[in-house]
Amino acid sequence: MRKKDSYLLAILMTGLLTISTISSVFAAQVTEGNAKSIALEHAGVDMENVSFMIAEQDTDDGTAVFEVEFVTKDYEEYEYKIQAEYGAVLSAEYERNTFPVSGTEVTLDEAKDTVLTHAGLDADQVTFLKQESDIDDGRWFYEVEFYTEDYQKYEYAIDQKTGEIASWDYDSDSSSARRHAALQKKK
Repeated sequence: MRKKDSYLLAILMTGLLTISTISSVFAAQVTEGNAKSIALEHAGVDMENVSFMIAEQDTDDGTAVFEVEFVTKDYEEYEYKIQAEYGAVLSAEYERNTFPVSGTEVTLDEAKDTVLTHAGLDADQVTFLKQESDIDDGRWFYEVEFYTEDYQKYEYAIDQKTGEIASWDYDSDSSSARRHAALQKKK
């Protein structure tokens, strides 16, 4: 009889542990409203400055995510992937659709300073992949790409005429940054 009681107690404990684990996982899940708030906070945008916003739950490489998109009243577009389980920003994109007609032209070094400040990083914390000029729709931009030692990848386009960030992309774990780092180690 003792063996049977021990066996039943073990099954009961396993069941309680499973229920406890399942309830804590569901309690930690990010809601659509949380995902929107996380994206707005990351972008530094207040809800009253947003003219359109949508969030949809999806999966990305087997991970549950919220895809959040919004447009500000100044026609700035943002797209985010927020991890549904913990609320981590997996990727972010920004694009500005209007530009001032005049401004003070900037150098590539000034553009690099702008993007590093925006990312909250110093030059010694990153590896630059791209630093060049390019023309798009009749406007000249500096394209600057870099990654950190933990493979966070950043891509920026800076308007050469005004020095303003025209667009940026962020990837929290970039496979291309990992490949580049591996190639650099082989050299």
